[in-house]
Amino acid sequence: MNYTCLNCGKIVRGRPSDKRKFCSQKCQALYPAIKIGTRFGRLVVIERLDVRSHGSFVFQCQCDCGKTMTISTSELKRGNTQSCGCYQKEGVIQRNRDAATHGHTRGDRVTPTFSSWAAMISRCANANNVGFKNYGGRGITVCERWLHSFENFLDDMGERPTGKTIDRIDNDGN
Repeated sequence: MNYTCLNCGKIVRGRPSDKRKFCSQKCQALYPAIKIGTRFGRLVVIERLDVRSHGSFVFQCQCDCGKTMTISTSELKRGNTQSCGCYQKEGVIQRNRDAATHGHTRGDRVTPTFSSWAAMISRCANANNVGFKNYGGRGITVCERWLHSFENFLDDMGERPTGKTIDRIDNDGN
């Protein structure tokens, strides 16, 4: 295995069992080498820049999204930094999309249309709902198109008129 001296940058061969390695100049301990082109998550090492005061190399890395950033050896090896931050941002955006109700929530309140849809799903699919025995417990279901999509329900039904509720034409039907 190759090791890189954190002080002078010289690459020296050694065994993984060696806890502490020194280069010929008797520099600091050696650690496994990070080479240009090495990938860490979404980051690719493109250049070794500098030596920090605590003896760690600093690398210029390019993220898959195109941004570049400066990262120390220890941050890369521990796996603490694996993108420029774009991965976390994408996760937040996706979670927000998954929870979106298309403008039918305002703070901790929901519109009457959304409330009707959610209550309908709960009565038919949630055995813990007090009304389940009269709906889902009797075999009444919600169509697949509405079951997982408030947007589809809204497209088909439109906004709930003031003072109105949702009901079935056939009391025993879906």
